[in-house]
Amino acid sequence: MRQTSTVPGPGVVRLHLTLAGVKESKPVAATVLRLTPLGLGMSAPNTVAGHSSALVGSVTVAGELIDTGSGDPLAGFVATESPIALDVTSGLGTLRAAELGIERGADEFATDLDRALNRS
Repeated sequence: MRQTSTVPGPGVVRLHLTLAGVKESKPVAATVLRLTPLGLGMSAPNTVAGHSSALVGSVTVAGELIDTGSGDPLAGFVATESPIALDVTSGLGTLRAAELGIERGADEFATDLDRALNRS
């Protein structure tokens, strides 16, 4: 269970996020690329390797976890996220892929945080 707090204290961290960049999709081309076998074959390996697919947008986020008691940084990260290759909705607008990337990154961050805190 994730809890939020508005008061600093033991076991409380602050997450500071910075939107570092947004790469727009090429809407029509990105959708066509995913609807053809050749295009899907080109996009899927990029997703598996953690890279964005051709013509599909992405979002880059930097984050820092800070101990609220001491003010010391605990961890930091920079992540570039994009939708999975099979998500044809990512080509429905210039920023749709970035939106899906933010959702995917948030889910992955929550899962990783739970795992780090031995709650999974």
